[in-house]
Amino acid sequence: MDTKKKYTATQNACNLCTPLGASLAFKGIKGAVSMLHGSQGCATYARRYLISHFKEPVDIASSNFGEDTAIFGGGINLKTALDNITRQY
Repeated sequence: MDTKKKYTATQNACNLCTPLGASLAFKGIKGAVSMLHGSQGCATYARRYLISHFKEPVDIASSNFGEDTAIFGGGINLKTALDNITRQY
């Protein structure tokens, strides 16, 4: 009879998420607002993960990258996002 436990290799995806770690680091800087230059889904994932952990609201902005933006350039999205952050915060 085999008494060894079967080992299942798993990886915590949040340990591999550099933007999530950067967003968390910026939360320690007074007056700083994290902005992810990427899709809205990435920012929402990071926001929801941090909210569920800390049990308090977390603001993370996004440049709202889409497929077209990835192909044709995201400079306009980046400028718009920075303008929105400056105006709101």
